[in-house]
Formats: sequence, structure tokens, C-alpha cells
Amino acid sequence: MVPALLALALVTAGCAVRQPQTYRLVEQGKASVLIPPGVVSPDLPRRVFTADIPPGRSKCAADQGAVETRPRGKNVRLTVDRDALIHQAPGWLSQWTASAESRDCVAAGQGLRLGSRIVESLPLDPSAAYRLLYASGARTGYVDLGPEIRLQVNSPVLREGTPADAPIMESSRVTGSSNSMNLTVEGKSSANLLGFETAWYAVRPKPMPNAIGYEIVPISAEKHVGGTTEAEAGPVRNYFQFAPQAAFYRLFYKTDQGTTKIVIAGAATRAELDRAAPALDSDPDACRKFGAGMCVVLPQHVAANPDVVVMVNGREVTLPVGASVRSAIQAGGEKDPPRVLAQLSVRRLYRGKLVPVEFDRTSQEILGLILFGGEEISWQ
Repeated sequence: MVPALLALALVTAGCAVRQPQTYRLVEQGKASVLIPPGVVSPDLPRRVFTADIPPGRSKCAADQGAVETRPRGKNVRLTVDRDALIHQAPGWLSQWTASAESRDCVAAGQGLRLGSRIVESLPLDPSAAYRLLYASGARTGYVDLGPEIRLQVNSPVLREGTPADAPIMESSRVTGSSNSMNLTVEGKSSANLLGFETAWYAVRPKPMPNAIGYEIVPISAEKHVGGTTEAEAGPVRNYFQFAPQAAFYRLFYKTDQGTTKIVIAGAATRAELDRAAPALDSDPDACRKFGAGMCVVLPQHVAANPDVVVMVNGREVTLPVGASVRSAIQAGGEKDPPRVLAQLSVRRLYRGKLVPVEFDRTSQEILGLILFGGEEISWQ
């Protein structure tokens, strides 16, 4: 009996060792499926696992059959049902994790990590995983600002003493037919406009101990005046000086009387942000109702672009939210992404660490993989 048990133990150990330790991108029907490390089958319907997420004080029942959390020592035990999960509305998982924080199912401030662990747990179409976490974008008119986001802010450099809201264009003229695809815009800038400044901001965890959420901090800037570029220690004006209690942020694009306003709203919790933010959809002036230091409207001539940050051939590159591996390769200087498939290496975060993504090098499916931020891509 003992030899038999020993043999069984050795076989079991061998199977454990052979479990895949990489992501694998496979084609399944008309869709792609990204299989996470530790999962063998692309058809795994349900998974129960322990995540490195501190629990709250409550046990939360499954919502719509998709996810259930239970405390297990210093971590959380999760049950995730794949079919129930993928049929949820865009952004559902982000809202559910925010709710899990507010219901004390998980420790405060752990919602974003919880969402990542859930989409990493089961084989999913990468676009479906992205949709579950992010309802944001051009379709919804907002972008949630998390640690994967880098904000690029472009603002005019004005002559000293010029009011910040002064016009930067003296005149403009549009020529061409409205039915034509070739419209010409001619403009003359104001004499007060000297150039422009580009500044970058990071969304970083608040300083410990016991800090919850994030803060938006400037990291670099450069001024472009008279054909020259000058590096600066920081922007001339920091537009994101929120009240200390602000910890979670959402950037809105609001159209009001033919102009687009960029609004950044903050809240102490993600659940509070979810409750308060819809007011901005119906009331353009709702920002002032958020309270002092909790909402910012950028000046008319200031633009903010949310990007994700990835490493391409060892160099940090910022790409638009929702960009793909193809976009990253093109940003790295390669005009024909399929040409580098034989040498391409893609590494993606799994439980906070980068692991390789295996893929069919005779297929272009890998080029459509949506980037969440933090990936490493190389072919040189």
C-alpha cells in the first residue's frame, strides 16, 4: 500500500510541475482565448482559488452567479463562473469590486487588484476581459484613472501677464464643401501665445501606512517655445491638486454648447465615485457640487490624454487606452508588425509579475491582444 501511495504522490507531483506557467493565446472558433498560467484547458468553466487579497469582515454571496468571495485566513477565497462572468455588462466587474469594498467583502482599497485577479483566473477572450473591467472610452465618454494610466497634458505657454482663459487664436477660416473629405482650416494664433507645454502625470498609490487609493502626481514636463524644447522639473501649473480625501478618479469628456470640456472627478472610495459621477451626465455644472478639491474642469485650451504605459524593446512607450500589441510594435518603429512575429516576445502581468505569452507565430492573433498596461514587448 505504501509503495502505491508513493507512486500516486509522485504522479500527482509530476502533473503539478507540468501545469503551464505561461499565458497561452489560442484561437477557438472565431475568437481568441487567453489561457492563464496554472490552467490547462481553454474550456475551464469555473475556478475556485485563493487570491492574495486581504479580506474584509463580511462573507459576500455570489452576484448573478458570477463571483463569490469568502475569507480564508489572511487572503480571499474566490469562486468564479466563466459563463456568468462573460455575460455581464461592460464595466460590471469594476463596479462589482467597488461594491465588494463598500460591503466589506475585501479590505478597503483592494478592489482594483481583485478585478485583475478575477480576469486572470479563467480562459477569456482578451477583449471580453478588458470590457469587464473597463466600460470607459469614446463610447461612454469617460476613463477611469488607475495605476496603469499615464496622463499627458498639453497646455499653451502664454506671454507673462496674460489671463489663463485668454483666447489663443485671433481668427480662423474653414474652406471646402461640407460634402468634401478635404476641408482646410486656416488660423492665426494670438500674439500672447508663445508655444506649448507637455506634462506627464502618473497615478500612484498613496503613501503608506494605511493609505487607500491613489494620487495624481506630476513626473516630468517640457516646454516648446520658438522651435526649441526645454526640459522642466515639473509643469508650470499642476491641474490635479485634489483634496487629501480624494483617492479614486474618473476623467470625463463633456460636450456643452458645441465645446468639449475635460472634467476629472474624485471621490474617497470607488463606490462613492460610481454613485456621484452620473450627475455629470445630466448636469454640466455638477462638478462644483462634488465639494472643494474633489472635481476639476480643465481650461478650454488644455487637453488631457490618458495613456497606458508599456515597455517596447526596453524603452517606455505610452499608448492610447485600448491599444493593442500591433500599436505597440508600430510605436517601436516597425511599420509592418507581422514581419517581426518570428522574433516577437510578449510578457504580461499575472499576479503582479510578468510572465511570457505563448502564441502561434504563423497567426496574427497576437497583434490584436489588448494592452492593460505594464506589458513588455520586444523583437530585437
